[in-house]
Amino acid sequence: MDLELNNKLIEINADLKRTIVQTVNGKRSELFGLNSTTDELLEELSINYRELEFQNDELRRTYSVLENTQTELMDLFEGSPVGYIIFNEDFVIDRSNNYFERLVGCGKQALKNSNLEDLIAPESQDLFYLHLKNLARINENSSCEIEIKHLDVKIPVKVETNYKIKNGVQQFMSAFTNLSVQKKAEESLRESEEKYRFMTENTSDVIWYLDQDYIYQYISPSDEIMRGFVQKEMIGQNFLLNFKPEGLKKIQIANFNIANDKAKHSTANPIYIDLEQRCKDGNWIWTEINIMTIYDSNFQLIGYHGITRNISERKAAEIELEKSRVELKTIYDNAPVMMCLVNKKREILFSNKLFNDFSQISDVDLLIGMPLGLVIGCVNSTVSPMGCGFGPKCNDCVIRQAVENTFYNGKSLQNIEYDAVLENDNGLYNISLLGSTALIDGNVDEKNLLLCLTDITERKQTEKALGESEVKFRLIAENTSDGIMFLANDNKPKYVSPAYLKLLGYSDEVTIARDENDIYNIIHPDDRDVTFKNIFKAIENKVSDFTYIFRVKHSLGHYIWREDHAQFKYDENGIYAGAYVICRDISERKKAEEAQLNSEKRFKTIFNEAPLGIALINSIDGHVYSLNKKFAEIAGRSIEELTQIDWMSNTHPDDLQEVIDNMELINTKKIDSYNTEKRYFLKNGKVVWINMTVAPMVIDNESTSHHLCMIEDITDRKNAAEIIKESQEELKQFAAHLQDVREEERTLLAREIHDELGQILVALKIDMGMLKQKVLKSTDLIKTVEISENFDAISLLVDNTIKTARRIMNGLRPQMLELMGFIDSAKMYCNDFNERYNIKCQFESGIDNLVLKPQQTVALFRVLQETLANVARHSMATEVKVNVNKIEKIVILEIIDNGIGFSDSIKVKNDSYGLIGMKERAVLLEAEIQIEGNLGKGASICLKMPC
Repeated sequence: MDLELNNKLIEINADLKRTIVQTVNGKRSELFGLNSTTDELLEELSINYRELEFQNDELRRTYSVLENTQTELMDLFEGSPVGYIIFNEDFVIDRSNNYFERLVGCGKQALKNSNLEDLIAPESQDLFYLHLKNLARINENSSCEIEIKHLDVKIPVKVETNYKIKNGVQQFMSAFTNLSVQKKAEESLRESEEKYRFMTENTSDVIWYLDQDYIYQYISPSDEIMRGFVQKEMIGQNFLLNFKPEGLKKIQIANFNIANDKAKHSTANPIYIDLEQRCKDGNWIWTEINIMTIYDSNFQLIGYHGITRNISERKAAEIELEKSRVELKTIYDNAPVMMCLVNKKREILFSNKLFNDFSQISDVDLLIGMPLGLVIGCVNSTVSPMGCGFGPKCNDCVIRQAVENTFYNGKSLQNIEYDAVLENDNGLYNISLLGSTALIDGNVDEKNLLLCLTDITERKQTEKALGESEVKFRLIAENTSDGIMFLANDNKPKYVSPAYLKLLGYSDEVTIARDENDIYNIIHPDDRDVTFKNIFKAIENKVSDFTYIFRVKHSLGHYIWREDHAQFKYDENGIYAGAYVICRDISERKKAEEAQLNSEKRFKTIFNEAPLGIALINSIDGHVYSLNKKFAEIAGRSIEELTQIDWMSNTHPDDLQEVIDNMELINTKKIDSYNTEKRYFLKNGKVVWINMTVAPMVIDNESTSHHLCMIEDITDRKNAAEIIKESQEELKQFAAHLQDVREEERTLLAREIHDELGQILVALKIDMGMLKQKVLKSTDLIKTVEISENFDAISLLVDNTIKTARRIMNGLRPQMLELMGFIDSAKMYCNDFNERYNIKCQFESGIDNLVLKPQQTVALFRVLQETLANVARHSMATEVKVNVNKIEKIVILEIIDNGIGFSDSIKVKNDSYGLIGMKERAVLLEAEIQIEGNLGKGASICLKMPC
């Protein structure tokens, strides 16, 4: 740096010399070229010389300033609290300051031309090389943290480096900042965090963290002591599940305050809420919750930090406080005052009733002339009636001293406290009295003294409780969520609670200093006049309690809705003496009311434009007081007409009783609602079908029962349903007729087989027998055996044909049904099924004789036939059970096999004609049939038929 300065000064001096030479040469030329006189030339030279001297003085002063600046820079360099070194690209140190020398423990001479690598800890050298490479790459100042060696100790430092190229040589300048103190501070911070964790884990208060969705992220173990929950039970649970609905409302209000004033409700300004909180055993305890919001750098809410404290004892104390207030008021209103007249001898001359009662002497006349000390419990009078100046302790008696002072000095005395000992049936007991004395004018020598006594035994006992009561009251006032304010008779605040200050965000000093005009000005302009007018009118009318709602300006500039409940005080002359005011922020409630109003508007829109008929009805007298146009359209009357009549008066008589019964069930709260289809008379007499739904509805907390009735015109649907029903009935009758025709055809066919084919086969068998005899007689003995065998074979074939014809005939129309009835026919059929298919068929019945209609008997038998046929064809069963029973008027036929079963899809196949036929027979007989099958577990059919 000094080398550059010297070079600059040399250049300036050279320029000055050149200027002087040029000036002299110029003047010399003028001297020879001009005809000026020598004196003029010399004078000019002299002036130029003086100018040059002046410029030389300026240069010397500039040089001096530069030297001073250089000295100051060197002082700064050497005295800097940061270590500086200048080194080249080979890490050779050219210069260092004093701080760096102390940092590494080496002198300036030792550091000169030494290698910087020797001063850097080995494990930090690669990091330092990378630091320099980054510096060269980005051509900007760079920094890193490394360790350098100080003798045998390693010191953490922060290195910041810049570089320049001077005269073609690359130079680096690094600044070394000692991080030892910072590292120690970080270690101390870590230890502090450990201490904080220890405190969190061991404090009696519950500390917790929630995310922005109120999910527990952490909760201290003390919650197990307070509420019985261990940490793992609460982590991941919702914080809001611990409170009653009224507690959730408080939290909702707190959230509103947080949303409207983020800065105020940060961790530096917590919100306090008193809530009842659920315990693990199902009980509830009172807790004070301190909620602090946590925001990120963009002031977005990321969670909540809070502390929960058990205040059950405090709540109990608050109850006791209220009780104490009542007791104190009773004592105040009924405080006794006793009076008696005493002469100079301390003898009682007169006493009032309260004093007489206090003396416990039944005969009042006996009090006259008695010594005062004996009556009021002089400690000396318990052993001797002496006193009032005659006992050994009379000099210490405050009553005696007061009486004596008043007699001799004539001054009235007040608030004389006197402790006495009285005696009753239970023995001695202590009492405290508060007295006052005054002389009663009379003769100078015979002045009497009026003694007033008040029993303050209870008061003294309650003074301590009163002091505690004041403390408790202050505790309530300071911690309640509602703001409390006391106003003087000039309406200036005398006291405001912390909750009141928090409500509006003003300081205590600002609020107390407000006068009536200040209060007027912070009220919303639209509410000022009406609010003050109502307050002054209430005071004028001597109203004690008054509630009013208005908007008031918050310290942040926005308005909040406030509900104030004022209790006005008046003196004995009825003049206003101030007020106690409880203030509550109802902004959230106002928003809810506005939302409710909007909801009502939406409801009215839906109500009026709904595609269903809707009406609100008084369920007691049936009066319709609100309905939409669709209801009137369906009912066939105007809205005005429907509001003038009973809504059930147009109901069809056949449907009216059902409606009345259902309304009775709703009114007695046996059902919540009902839905029915009924007929309704239109104005023109036409009958329409409606689908009606009725449900109870509360309107604005009215005690009268109301119901919401919704109707839909289903006349077209009912007509279509009736047509379908008639069509189904016709189809049912037609199907029954087809079954009857089928059975008749089967009967005729069976009869023809029996009468025609059967007789032919029997005649054929007889003819074959006769032919056999004739042939055998006319044939040789040798061929007789062969011919006989042929005839026997033909005869056997005829017998089998007869059996087959009989089986076909029985299948078409079992004669045994008509001859033996269903039970015996079914039993014979089961035996025949067992022989024919070699499947064990077990028949059981608890009925000896079953009397049915012919159609029912045939249908039941056909179901048995079809079922056993399916068992033989498809089930691969080895056993089947047939059960026939009768319960009351229901015949039950149940058939169960142990075959392979079937899936549910079989029951809905279009080609399952056997199952379809059985279902059709059941429908025709108004019977119920259940067909069940499980793959691998057999199948069952159960028919229940009324008889």
